[in-house]
Amino acid sequence: MAARGRKRSPAGVSVTEASRFGDHAARLADFHRIADTYFASDGLLTLGVSLSELFGLPWDRTVAELSAARERRALIVDRTGCVWGGALTGGVTEPDALGLLGPDMVHVHCITLDDDEWSALARSGGKVSISVETELNMGTAKEVLRWGTVNAADALGLGDRIGSLTPGKQADLQLVGGGAVEQHPRIDRTPRSPSRRPRPTCGRGWWTSGSSSATAC
Repeated sequence: MAARGRKRSPAGVSVTEASRFGDHAARLADFHRIADTYFASDGLLTLGVSLSELFGLPWDRTVAELSAARERRALIVDRTGCVWGGALTGGVTEPDALGLLGPDMVHVHCITLDDDEWSALARSGGKVSISVETELNMGTAKEVLRWGTVNAADALGLGDRIGSLTPGKQADLQLVGGGAVEQHPRIDRTPRSPSRRPRPTCGRGWWTSGSSSATAC
């Protein structure tokens, strides 16, 4: 077990262990067993706990999970605001109203939150974790794409030259074939022959096709 190995190491580390499945009371008891066994006093291991899906259990059980985690001073991870059109994993308003949010919580995803919910998280001092690959697969990366392109260029004082696909700006692009826009690239491993034209590329404002000619883009 990773926890046993790291207990013998002089370096601090964060590890996770899945609790044994059972009814809810048994799961809480097993959480305390793990805390007592591996996270008692020496500080080499950092305890964290992932909550059950919010509203996937009776509310009193969610409160019990939060209480158990805080009793052990564990970092609390919660999937927050990741499902449109349903209450499951969406709750910020309810925990905020009951004073259950806090700086010991990491909220993952947060893609469906409105301004009031973001304000509640900010007041609580909680942290936000953006799971980039998941957000991209869920089709929610429009603003993230802007952060890394237009906003980044503006921050560098280069917004008038780079950062967006705009006539007159510089760009480094490569057209990649395929049936749909996807997150993962498609690598063309087919050997090129003289009859196969290289993919067109736009570099620093000029389209090239592998020949000596180039046109403005």
